[in-house]
Amino acid sequence: PVSTMADPFVHAGSRSEMLGETPSAGAVARYSLERMDWSGRPPVFLLHAMDDEAVPVENSLQLLTALKAAGVKAETHLFQEGGHGFGIRLIEGRPAAVWPELVLRWGARHGWV
Repeated sequence: PVSTMADPFVHAGSRSEMLGETPSAGAVARYSLERMDWSGRPPVFLLHAMDDEAVPVENSLQLLTALKAAGVKAETHLFQEGGHGFGIRLIEGRPAAVWPELVLRWGARHGWV
């Protein structure tokens, strides 16, 4: 996910669309999920392909670190291949193709599916 609005790992297009061309430091901090107070939040499922050329994998890693520090359960899956914006149809035959099943199992463990 695009989780940070801060350099060096920001997806510049997302920041520009959300916060404008020259966002204030306060806006960058306010909309960077790794800086959010995650205390008491429900479990989170993170999924990222390490070959994503649009959104650096560090977005997920920073968010995971913040979730862990806040004591939030976070299931995280990093795939070597998958690129950016993969859905179910775009990754057939790649390791990331298992992600829908992983989400369903995770949801079932939490009683949501």
